[in-house]
Amino acid sequence: MSLLRKVNLEVQKYRLKRRSRQISFDLLKASILLGTVGGLAVAMIWTYAFVLSSPYFRIRETVVRGCKELTEKDVLAVAALPPGTNLLACNLEKTARAIRRNPWIREVFVGRELPDRIVIEVRERQPIAVLKHADGLFLVDREGLLFKRLEGMDDIDLPVLTGSEGSPETERALFGQSLALLDFLGRTQTFP
Repeated sequence: MSLLRKVNLEVQKYRLKRRSRQISFDLLKASILLGTVGGLAVAMIWTYAFVLSSPYFRIRETVVRGCKELTEKDVLAVAALPPGTNLLACNLEKTARAIRRNPWIREVFVGRELPDRIVIEVRERQPIAVLKHADGLFLVDREGLLFKRLEGMDDIDLPVLTGSEGSPETERALFGQSLALLDFLGRTQTFP
């Protein structure tokens, strides 16, 4: 074998050895990176499960603000938030939707106060009149929304709007004017 051939073989061996070291080093780096990412993922999943089952974040108190017509018990009954539910696991939007189904509720905000409290703020509809309709008597708010059918046990002292037998356009116009008049009279100090 010639000297040149021997040198070429030695150079190739050296290059292979160097390449194999580089590949081994790259594999080691990739393994460490994958191990770290996997470890972090497992730690995050464990932490999530721990927080959702921790007694520290259990609902101990539910505060309801803004009730006038409704009682706190009425709001809590439709909210369906049993004590002991995890604060972070409860669906606030679902709770707000359930509360909004009550005809007296105009707006609702449901929020968390860490570590153990749910706050429910409601804005109720303010009736300004009773509308006599073909289907019965209904409470009407400032926006003209019929929001609740009157029942025998309702104790309401409001003006009654009647005469809704014309065309829908005429009814809507007269109804709007009646509400504007009631709104004006409600804001003046001289009208009882």
